[in-house]
Amino acid sequence: MAKLSNFHFFSMAVMLVTLNHLILFTALGNIWKLLLIVSSFLSALGDIAGGWLIRYVSPDFAYLKIASVLALQASLAVLMIMIVWFLYSAQRNNYK
Repeated sequence: MAKLSNFHFFSMAVMLVTLNHLILFTALGNIWKLLLIVSSFLSALGDIAGGWLIRYVSPDFAYLKIASVLALQASLAVLMIMIVWFLYSAQRNNYK
């Protein structure tokens, strides 16, 4: 479990820093940017910590793990859709 967690900490951090850095350059409002950044990092942390909590604290943390995975997938989807949307709209505006 330690090997898996170490890899996930590194890979998730790189992916989230990249996507969140790109979302900062969009025309989205600051509150929405902050909400996306915080939710993506907290859900990734909950996803990784969920396995440890299930194993060493209580199996009841399985609900936290499920909620964190769903929140992480939703926040990643929103991040990618918003980035592509703003890139596409900026490209379309440049050709007018």
